[in-house]
Amino acid sequence: MPVLDGYQATQQIKAIASDSQTVSLAVTASILASETARILSVGCDDGIGKPVDESTIFEIIENYIGVRFIYEEKSHAKPSRFRPPILLNQALLSDLPGGILEELEQAAICIDVAAMNKTIAQIALHPPQENAVIAKALHQWVDEFDYQSILSFIRQRQL
Repeated sequence: MPVLDGYQATQQIKAIASDSQTVSLAVTASILASETARILSVGCDDGIGKPVDESTIFEIIENYIGVRFIYEEKSHAKPSRFRPPILLNQALLSDLPGGILEELEQAAICIDVAAMNKTIAQIALHPPQENAVIAKALHQWVDEFDYQSILSFIRQRQL
């Protein structure tokens, strides 16, 4: 944030709030106990680790505000998701320019969609041509907000 960081913003919001019902949640990539203590000390009611999935957000809203969501019944058919071939990604990803997967990993952790799309576009343009297939899968995961699959894909290569 350009003027205040999240801690300062939380302190100001809590100071201005005229009721004790104002709920403040921190979203952070850090899960260290010291960070959790700082989050709570500035007035946040809770902290959420990144990447955040949709169900976590709704669960927290239910817990803190007391609303109940009515969910559409899901069909038993599994959604079809494009998955890059495992053998293909191992060989091709090693030929990518240094740092590109680290950039993508950091963008996914920060949920920076613009940075993810920019990095994926770089992967698509890099030879061999099969990288375009991997880029298509990565773009689909971004479109589906499936950042965990992106992280798993990158970290699998690092093993």
